[in-house]
Amino acid sequence: MPEAKRAEIFSPFYFGFHEGSGLGLAIAHKIAEGHGGRLEIQDARHGPHGARFVLSLPGFHGGAAPSGEVEEIA
Repeated sequence: MPEAKRAEIFSPFYFGFHEGSGLGLAIAHKIAEGHGGRLEIQDARHGPHGARFVLSLPGFHGGAAPSGEVEEIA
């Protein structure tokens, strides 16, 4: 994904596709931040096209998840 799009993708009403309201990623980003986490965009793992979104949230008991522990949902 081009760097120019990465800077705008979490903005409300950003349209990366022909369908949708442009609010989904903006809302998800705000929710993540509101819970002390983050939503990040990374390069796709396979091939030169696309993107991967990583959601990180602190643990349920007030602490962060152990280092290196990642649950990936495909």
